[in-house]
Amino acid sequence: MKSLLSIIFTFAGYALVSSVYAADPCSKDFACYKVDDARFDNPYHYVFVGVYPGDELIIYPLLKDHCSLANSYCAMIVPTRGESECEFISGSVCGDIRTAELQTSAAYLNTDLWHYNLPGGSEVQPNTIVNIRNTYNSIAQVSGFTDVAGYFEFIFKRLQFSNEKTLAVISLNPNAGSINHPEDKTIHVLDEFIINAVERLQRNGRNIVHFYADSRMQGDQSSYVGRHDDQYLECREGQAQLKNTHRHLTNLEVFEHGVYEIYPSQLYRTGEISNNPNLYDFCYDNTVNYFNTARTEKLLGVLLTEPNQLDEITGFSNAFAFVPKQTSNITDYLNRNTHELLPVISIGHYFFDKTLGTFNASDVTPIKQAISKSSHAGPVIFLFDEPLWQIRFSCLGGHSQACDEVNNGYVDTLSQLKKIVRDLRKALPGSGIMHIEAYAELIYQKHAAPLNDVIMLDDAEYLGFDCYGAFDDCGIVEITDFSDAFSDLQSNGTESDTDTNHVLSTAPVFAVASSIEQSGLICSGSLNNCVSVSASDVLFAAQRSQQDYLDWVLDSLHSMEVSNPIGRKIFLVPGAFQDFNFFPSEARAMDQLDSFIELFDSSDIFGGSGSFIWGNLQEGIFPYIGARSLANVRAAITDRFRARISARRQLSLPPVMTMVGAIGARGNFDQVKTDGATQGDVYFQSTGMDSCTVRVGNDPSRAMKLNQLNHITIPNLKTPLNVAAQCLKGNRSFVKQVQFVD
Repeated sequence: MKSLLSIIFTFAGYALVSSVYAADPCSKDFACYKVDDARFDNPYHYVFVGVYPGDELIIYPLLKDHCSLANSYCAMIVPTRGESECEFISGSVCGDIRTAELQTSAAYLNTDLWHYNLPGGSEVQPNTIVNIRNTYNSIAQVSGFTDVAGYFEFIFKRLQFSNEKTLAVISLNPNAGSINHPEDKTIHVLDEFIINAVERLQRNGRNIVHFYADSRMQGDQSSYVGRHDDQYLECREGQAQLKNTHRHLTNLEVFEHGVYEIYPSQLYRTGEISNNPNLYDFCYDNTVNYFNTARTEKLLGVLLTEPNQLDEITGFSNAFAFVPKQTSNITDYLNRNTHELLPVISIGHYFFDKTLGTFNASDVTPIKQAISKSSHAGPVIFLFDEPLWQIRFSCLGGHSQACDEVNNGYVDTLSQLKKIVRDLRKALPGSGIMHIEAYAELIYQKHAAPLNDVIMLDDAEYLGFDCYGAFDDCGIVEITDFSDAFSDLQSNGTESDTDTNHVLSTAPVFAVASSIEQSGLICSGSLNNCVSVSASDVLFAAQRSQQDYLDWVLDSLHSMEVSNPIGRKIFLVPGAFQDFNFFPSEARAMDQLDSFIELFDSSDIFGGSGSFIWGNLQEGIFPYIGARSLANVRAAITDRFRARISARRQLSLPPVMTMVGAIGARGNFDQVKTDGATQGDVYFQSTGMDSCTVRVGNDPSRAMKLNQLNHITIPNLKTPLNVAAQCLKGNRSFVKQVQFVD
């Protein structure tokens, strides 16, 4: 077999050959072994990509059945000869034996075979994913490709009959491996290349899908449970006969033929296989391949509050998050994403029934249509933001159905979310799921069942929690400086009836001291979202180290990976805002950011980090000043993130000013109701300006300090009062007003 180094000469010849050659890429490609009955002009094309000869055994019966159909064409791509994988010999002699076996296998399955002589994982030292990736990419670059993904792009395009017909690429699940190679780093590297190639082709409009071979064989184990009814899999049971061709054979008989008759050199690895057909499921993922979390770069970005902020973050981000209030907002954000950052779309609020306090698996079509209307053509990540806390919070507010869900361990909720996830994955193949849970929910769960794993969505590739504060001491913050607001809540009710309730549930959770003995409030995001609770419900939810929350989520992640390995990662959510309670100074927000960056760099289990928030956010009576207005926080995010991504797009950070009017601990960016208060405050921030002034009512303008928080007290507040700010940057003028009203 020719090495990948030789195929550049074959590729260069494509433009000079006849149309017959162009129709059948194998016929004159020296790297391809042509089998007699494989007809490229058949319309339905399937490509299996393995790593070593014999990897195709994991899906042998399905290939045997499909590749013999009169309207199907199949190909296999195997990059190595497995020269170190014979029992008593190695090197070229072993490689020749395994090559002959692979060619016999291709003829038996009726598949054309592209076979190369790249080094196997054990032949690359040090045997690490990074080194294998670099070794393979170096070979590809010598051959004229930017990387191995570029080769796969090329060959997949050649193997597609027409764009009217879908090309189905089938490869090994990197978290399960193959029969003889259940754990091999080369499989992870090849999967990364395949995913990148498929994503690039999909973005360019190619009709291509990617499935994982995901078969299971267990020896004579009485505890074996078949997976033929798994909604995500197309499975053939061992005792069943082939469906389309060779119907006199069972799936197990085809598999046994491959193991014993075609690959005898590997019997020392496979050993005697069970003749009990009930112990075999030959499967492929027919609904989804999970989002690829083993990426060349971890995800880094911020949560935006306006689509135009995308232009500001492209210089230091490879992803971004947003919370669409309407599905049309999805289209707006995606159309603005001209640099193809990975979108993370918070969608939980579309499926949350505020009346019942529970989730319902309603139709995902509006979300799919909003994405389809945009110019975006790649995968997305769908975020479920604090879904379990929303239900528990509803329970604390008196919703009996929500309480039933909490008491039943969220069984129905997880079922509803699974249905939503299934429909999203079917509608948008290759997309991923993220579950970020409130630290308060984790505390409640651990308080009720200390020895149990915390409950997380097991279909999510990214798991995480949010808690804003010091790394060693983070939890419910007690706020006592607004008795007037508390009185208003008592008289007007505690739950919000606004459309934005629970839309942005990542906003902080805090407790409010009450004048009522032995009681208080727990608030989610704002004082518009509060419920009365007993003192005991608040006491056990006190502050603690964020390492505790992280360990709890990690324990759940590891347990889920053992039962269903999909490559789950932890996603970190540091706070990047300034307010009156959690981050009264920029320094405290930067401390959490740096603590999380240290975690981010410490292990591959951390798959990304997304800072909350970039733009300003008004949640009820609380204003949160976003990172774009905070000179030091903005610079810290920019520097930390930019150093960890490969794209070197030009930074485009605008000059920004923010002003907040406040009464005690509550405030607003636009208008503040005094409710009889006779004293007030103004807080002013700017970044990137040349000069700034603030004028309170008819008082003379005051010069503001740049790039830091300015605090102006109003000792004798009389309404209506207008506060005006002006900043200059070059010849540009920026103005902002805040009003105090009755």
